[in-house]
Amino acid sequence: MAQHKQAGRGTQTGRLSRLGEVTGGLLSRAVHGMASREGLILLVFIAVALVVMVRLLLLTVVDADALAADGKEKRVQEYSLTARRGTIFDRKGNILATSVEATTVYANPSEITEPAKTAAILAGVLGGDAQKYLAAISADPAATFVYIAQKADKDTAQKLVDLAQEYRAEAADVIRARGDDVPAELETPLSGIYYLPDTKREYPYGQIGAQIIGSLETRLLDENGREISPEADVANKRESFFGASGLEQTYDSILRGVDGKMVVQRGAATSPGEEALPLIGGVEELIPATDGQDIIVTLDIELQQYLEYNLEAQAAQRNCDNAHSLLLDGATGEILAGASIPLYTRDNLSAEAVANGATNLKALTLPYEPGSTFKACIAAVALERGVMQAEDRLFCPAELKIYDRTIKDVNARPDVEYTLREIIALSSNVGAALMADRVGKNLFGDYLQRFGFGQYSHVDYPGETQGNVAEAEQWNPVQAANIAFGQGLEVSSLQMASLYGAIANDGLLIQPHFLLARPQFDVELRYESKQVLEPATARKLEELLRAVVTEGTGKAADISGLDVVGKTGTAEKAAKGDSELNYLKDEFITSFVGYIDNSNSKLVFISSFDNPTNYVNAPSTAFFANIMSFVANRYMIVPEEEPDPKLLLVEPSAVESGEGVPSEATADGSALDMGEQTDEQNAASVDPGASFVLEATGREVWILDTSG
Repeated sequence: MAQHKQAGRGTQTGRLSRLGEVTGGLLSRAVHGMASREGLILLVFIAVALVVMVRLLLLTVVDADALAADGKEKRVQEYSLTARRGTIFDRKGNILATSVEATTVYANPSEITEPAKTAAILAGVLGGDAQKYLAAISADPAATFVYIAQKADKDTAQKLVDLAQEYRAEAADVIRARGDDVPAELETPLSGIYYLPDTKREYPYGQIGAQIIGSLETRLLDENGREISPEADVANKRESFFGASGLEQTYDSILRGVDGKMVVQRGAATSPGEEALPLIGGVEELIPATDGQDIIVTLDIELQQYLEYNLEAQAAQRNCDNAHSLLLDGATGEILAGASIPLYTRDNLSAEAVANGATNLKALTLPYEPGSTFKACIAAVALERGVMQAEDRLFCPAELKIYDRTIKDVNARPDVEYTLREIIALSSNVGAALMADRVGKNLFGDYLQRFGFGQYSHVDYPGETQGNVAEAEQWNPVQAANIAFGQGLEVSSLQMASLYGAIANDGLLIQPHFLLARPQFDVELRYESKQVLEPATARKLEELLRAVVTEGTGKAADISGLDVVGKTGTAEKAAKGDSELNYLKDEFITSFVGYIDNSNSKLVFISSFDNPTNYVNAPSTAFFANIMSFVANRYMIVPEEEPDPKLLLVEPSAVESGEGVPSEATADGSALDMGEQTDEQNAASVDPGASFVLEATGREVWILDTSG
């Protein structure tokens, strides 16, 4: 290639040299004959010939590349081939977001003869401001390509096509009436308007689930697909759509695909209003678009609709500043529904709504002080490490003074002794603070890290908060006491729901997520899990949380026929911007988190209401009963069959050590070795006179009371 270019430059130099020789000889001859009339004529002829030859040389040598490029620009058109964005399905196969056929309308301004009239027609059919259309098609009269409307509704664009044909028919009738032949090209008000097939995004359920599903935004790209600013002076710039929020943003690289490109040589349009056809064999370059992939997410859109409607109604009824909720499956980490107030619609999103977090799922993005729902944490550590058992008693004064701070319960009471069960059921701040003192701040802090507080869960949603939990080494006694009952730290509702999900799941915490499957990607998705509590601890904790609903502060959350476990919370609102931690007077966030125990479900529901009227009668407990009753019907949640009352549950570890096994189970009270024996062998190994017989059922061991 380099040699070819060098030879070309040599050829041009040779031409210029020969031209100099010719003109030099002619001039010499003219000078010698200058005195004669013939010499003067010859001189004029030489001058004219020289001008022509120089111009010819410039056209064929110097300007050849520029002229070729200009000719190519006039006969070549580049198109972007839009990739079809992948579809988002909910867990039941309902389409949440999909790409449908659309039409991109563009103009060739050099063919438009009546810009003002054309702009008015475009505005009348496509909508929008006629002046904006006029500015677009008048900015550069020499331009051959300007976007008029990208991803326009296909039927709307067809109206323009039909109107163009009507204008053409009218113009043809006028010409025929004059007796003239109708030319192939007619000038009409829609001359120079063309169309390209395209796709656009649609959300069949409208605003339902918009905070989770997300939305798209427009960005300008150059011809190589690089993002540019609107002011950039770049030819062939085009609009493209990218995920702006929610799952559309998280999985944008999967859903979007890759746009293609087609460069064609074009002939004339067969009629105004129709796209000029490529010449036969005129495709110079073709890069096919690669369509985006589909995804299936954990959302249940019909449940989501029920949740949004009721959350908005409850928040309005109680005049809440804010409210949010989340439904999580503790057994899988799947998020089935979630919503925040204010809700929003994609086509009518005000700046105020954005400022108030309308595009965010606040259960994941908003840090807040959890209040008494956090007491499950200190109770879990106390049970796990044997610091206290459910019926152990603890002296709880009416007021607990630590340095210059006084801690007391919400409802005034005298000095009392509470069991651990009562501390949780009655939500005693003093009792939680005293438990924290027994546990110790370092051990408590270690468990908070294990539970995931102060850390990202890495849920597949943009903007997740990690909360704010200080290092335990930095806690003073006041901070340690406050954290035990949910003050002086910030968490997310997702973190709280995940902890309760782990309690429901025998202490196993599963990474929360929305992505359920990628149908075109044949790989099983796996999510991390972590054993944060022993199964025995989780079951003991469930008993305490059940007491909250049956005899404590959460009675309104109970559901007839089902065993609800959970915890209420009423947290003071921290004043933002203060150098020291202070709280607003008479402003609270009320919440409830729980699930249905002893059932075929481990679905956890949490809701928080910011500053509701009459916070003493908190809306969160009754709201739990409302939503979870709907969930129970939808997912056919039923109680598990109760075990035979003669079967007593004993941990396998207790059997191995002999602890917790009734002495009657063996003749001498020694530990029983389950080993590799069969149930029959185990039963046979027990003294025939004993009143208990061992039965192995998976990972659990039951002792059957045979005494009658």
